Formats: sequence, structure tokens, C-alpha cells
Amino acid sequence: MLENWAANNKVTIQILRVGHIYGKGEEAYKKVIPVTISKIKNEENPQIFGTGDDKRSFLHVSDVCGFIMNSINLDEYKGVINLCSPHSHTIKKIVEMLLKISNKNLYIDFVENKNSVIDFIFDTEKMNQLLGSEKINIEDGLRSEYK
Repeated sequence: MLENWAANNKVTIQILRVGHIYGKGEEAYKKVIPVTISKIKNEENPQIFGTGDDKRSFLHVSDVCGFIMNSINLDEYKGVINLCSPHSHTIKKIVEMLLKISNKNLYIDFVENKNSVIDFIFDTEKMNQLLGSEKINIEDGLRSEYK
């Protein structure tokens, strides 16, 4: 519908498909990273539902904002562009990184979950080619969020 509207109105659009993001302001949404940070700071063991083997391609909100700004400079429609990290990590690995950053002697509580493992990994070739590449790696981003 957007493509048709843009063509009919001679407007250049870009469709940006934003994947899993993290960073300042995310705590309001009760997602895995801010919930884990809160638990660790409160001296509580973080929880993972299931095995934690689900993969995610988290991208820092600052990178997302930069890519959105860069998309304004595209002079023609490029089709759907995925905005997410080209690097995927398991939920377990992300929680382990946060535990390491905290230097606290806590461990992960695994909560039984009958859901199967679901990976969310996306092709970032267009993003990298047209908008740039990820600048904030997951470890630096998590360290910043923890502080």
C-alpha cells in the first residue's frame, strides 16, 4: 500500500524494518535486557525462560537512530531494509555478559518453558551497504546500559 501511494504521489519512501533494539528508555517495556539489569542490581538471580538458546540480533538504539537519519539521504526507494545487528547472540549469552559486567556472584535461574527455541536473525546486507554498519557492539552497549 505504501509503495502504491508513494508511486501515485511521486514521493520517495523507505521502509525500515526495525528489529530487536536495546538502550536508553527500554526499561519501560520490561524486555530481557532491562529486566536482567534490574534483577542483577537488586542482587537477584536473573531468569531465563526455557534454555536461553534463542538467538537475537540486538541493535543499540543509537545505531538505529543513525540508520534512520542516513535513510533520509537515499534518493530512491530501496525496498525493505532490515535494521538489526548482523551479529546474533543467544539470550543465555547476553545474560552471561551482563553477569560478567556486574562482577556479582549471581547465577541464572532457568524457568521451565515448553515453547520451542525461536531464533530471530535477519539479513542486514542492505542496511550495511546503504546506511552503514553497526557502531556499538553488544558488549560495549550492555556495559553502557548497566552503568
